[in-house]
Amino acid sequence: MVALRCVDIAGDCWHKGLEDARSSNADSPSRPAHSNLRYVAYLHASRTWSVAFDSRNACSALRSSSSDALASPPRTPKTGTLMNIGQHSILTVISKGAEGYVLEGAGARERVTLPRREAGEELEIGEHVRVFVYLDSDDEPVATTREPKARVGQCAWLRVKEVNRIGAFLEWGLPRDLFVPFAEQVGRMKEGRSYVVHLYLDNTGRIAASQKIDAFLSTEGKNFRAGDEVDLLLWERSDLGFKAVIDHTHLGMLFQRQMLGDLRPGQQMRGYILEVRPDGKINLSLQRHTPAARDALQTAILDHLKAHGGVSTLTDKSSPDAIFKAFGVSKKNFKKALGGLYREKVIVIGEGEVRLA
Repeated sequence: MVALRCVDIAGDCWHKGLEDARSSNADSPSRPAHSNLRYVAYLHASRTWSVAFDSRNACSALRSSSSDALASPPRTPKTGTLMNIGQHSILTVISKGAEGYVLEGAGARERVTLPRREAGEELEIGEHVRVFVYLDSDDEPVATTREPKARVGQCAWLRVKEVNRIGAFLEWGLPRDLFVPFAEQVGRMKEGRSYVVHLYLDNTGRIAASQKIDAFLSTEGKNFRAGDEVDLLLWERSDLGFKAVIDHTHLGMLFQRQMLGDLRPGQQMRGYILEVRPDGKINLSLQRHTPAARDALQTAILDHLKAHGGVSTLTDKSSPDAIFKAFGVSKKNFKKALGGLYREKVIVIGEGEVRLA
């Protein structure tokens, strides 16, 4: 093992060392050490790093002279650059060639290459095309018509394709895998497993991901109202229920009593704001708790009875799973709806059955 001292190498040499660290394996044993060094010596902060190479000249460790702990790439709240990195854009084809196309946005400074293999179909000059823009291995903006599983500023449930000495790499629908530094992991990620992560831009402008969801999302629910319909991504399970990502921007709690069916991390679903607590925290529900929702459930129960000859074996004594399978609601709400129909003398509740009156 040969250790080299690099002065003023950036604290965030993660991504510049990324391609090299992954390719410096036994199939390229003759690669010179200075080639590896060129990749990791990418500056954005004044720190001193020790870079170690093994007998095959593969980068095996990146450590600060002031600490043995691997440092985290600095985060930035930015969600795009001039070329809107990590987002979708509508661009115009201004030229084409054997290798692909040149696309332009609002002026010559907003130009990006769309490789032919990423275009999906033949394009013509002047045509508008929706693309996703990210940085290639040379830190140049590149476009693709492929649809990533998430974009910068969003959360997603992604599978780990590989874990090596510098971090984990996730499958996210693009040719280049998504990087998760060790410092942005909650415990070490494992190959083949899936995790909820948040996509962000680091200070080099590259797209990266973090497991530390709560560092990016708000728990303050002042802009929500009870009954608001939202998109949910289930994150962490506890004895109380599930923490869930709300519309990619906030975190809320789905308590056990509001859970329906077999839920697991990574599930996406529609949900509702149950309440915003006095401390600003958000409680969630998978059902809308309004008079209109109760009326809709009562209508569904009556339709079910009519479809089954006026008789149903689904009663207030039925299991929660059976009720959820038939109506997609909790047993509590089902009993409320049955009670309302009974009081209105629309149904008769007997032993083990419900009948139309």
